[in-house]
Amino acid sequence: MSKPKNILAIYDKCKGSLTSNEMCDLTEQIYTKHNVTKIPMTDGGDGFIDVLTRNKKNTKHSDCSVVNSINETIQSSFVIIENEKLNMETKKLLQLKSKGKIAVVEMAKICGIAELSEQNKNPWKTSTIGIGKILREINKTNVDLILLGVGGSSTNDIGVGALCGLGAKFLNQDSEIVEFPCPEKWNEITTIDLSNIVCLPRIVIASDVQNILLGKTGCTFTFALQKGCSKSDLNKLESNVVNMVNLFKTIFNDANTKAEIPCVGSAGGIGYTLSLCYDVQFISGFELFEKWFDIESTIKNSDVVFTGEGKFDETSLYGKGPYRVIELCKKYNKKSYVVAGSVCSKAQQIVHFNNPNCEFVEFGNPNDSLKQNFKNANSNFKNKIIKIKLDFL
Repeated sequence: MSKPKNILAIYDKCKGSLTSNEMCDLTEQIYTKHNVTKIPMTDGGDGFIDVLTRNKKNTKHSDCSVVNSINETIQSSFVIIENEKLNMETKKLLQLKSKGKIAVVEMAKICGIAELSEQNKNPWKTSTIGIGKILREINKTNVDLILLGVGGSSTNDIGVGALCGLGAKFLNQDSEIVEFPCPEKWNEITTIDLSNIVCLPRIVIASDVQNILLGKTGCTFTFALQKGCSKSDLNKLESNVVNMVNLFKTIFNDANTKAEIPCVGSAGGIGYTLSLCYDVQFISGFELFEKWFDIESTIKNSDVVFTGEGKFDETSLYGKGPYRVIELCKKYNKKSYVVAGSVCSKAQQIVHFNNPNCEFVEFGNPNDSLKQNFKNANSNFKNKIIKIKLDFL
């Protein structure tokens, strides 16, 4: 028998069916006679805390009571990690000192769209107030930095709710507080009072998209439909966001400039108002992940790499995790397989043209409904992995 080879399983999640952990585990189950390194992927969205703390022993999990995006009381948590437990590249990326500690927060755990029923998905009625409340709790811990993973959110409130949770008051024309200031209530707001807002340490927001706040590539037109907004309401919702930005312009001279920052439109624009009030930096979720786990060195020392996600299409080519992985595989001339629920032929052709050492495997059944594919994802994935012939193994 040939010598066991080093296989890297590094998957992003398949929303609605398989988690990144499950895909890693299934790959390991197939290649039991080889050395399989499993690294579930995170880009800032669902699973952000679990993935980043997977190999970090003695991290402190702090539970607290907050509200979700529809104002229901829930129990959530954040994690505190000492700087000494982070590698040099991560500390350099986050501009950290050798001593100190950071807090890691996952927006999807509090305001995640996956946590809502279909009838509750409505960006007019959802708010990030729970994020503000958990940031207020973190402020009591004296950390040096807050690392906020955004993505998978159910909100489009540009962080208005978060400021509310942090002590801001949004007032109507009678100087009465507008409670739970979700977008459907914004027409009542005439004044913003920031006099009692709490102080926060520096915030780093990890995002998987580069969208600005407003316009056709902004948060509303790009993401609001998938959060439950009707197509006929998009212009109205965008108009509300513009009006709120104009209200912030009466307080902040840089309100327009901050709206043009890449990534500020991610997760319903939560980074916009946070960046007006605090020291906020935006980074690529994959870049953080890559540095955190030293992905490049791991790929360099692997014989073959399996990656993938729910749908690999042309949007995947704009910096999404699996595409970044196969680019690194190309750099080190490593065989790579993209295992995805569905694969766009045009995206596949573009990758093949630049990287013929990458192969695609579609595990979804095109003849089945989406619901059926979700139900059968585990067996479909495993069957496809079994059929892949790795000649050099």
